[in-house]
Amino acid sequence: MINVLFVLVVSLSLLASMSSHEHYEEAKLYPFLCWKYEVKLSFLEREHEQLHEEAEKVVAAVEELVGQSNPTAEEFATLKTRLVSACFGYDSLLRRHLLEEEDCVIPMLLELTPQEFEQYYDASAHEVAKWTKQTRK
Repeated sequence: MINVLFVLVVSLSLLASMSSHEHYEEAKLYPFLCWKYEVKLSFLEREHEQLHEEAEKVVAAVEELVGQSNPTAEEFATLKTRLVSACFGYDSLLRRHLLEEEDCVIPMLLELTPQEFEQYYDASAHEVAKWTKQTRK
């Protein structure tokens, strides 16, 4: 049996964490890699948009479930099914996205010299943005 409260808490916590993670990637990591390796990673950013759409479905299902006072067993089962379905939809897209990052992003990071990685790591997103406006060395 599914513990609905557990699913609610984990779902909302995951979505908040992922939003922060995606912001980091879009503000710092992807621009740096695009500049450093002269590649396009816009497909990963589009997947972030798709993840946001899937996340909205999860939040809507959570709000609908929480917003019901004394639902019948049938209503509760329907709401729970919607939430679980939304969570699985988000999870499926997230897994695909992470595999693509493992295939594309991780190898580029591993090619960096220790000095390049340290320079990237220590830089702010604002500094990385300045680099990306310069011609690559």
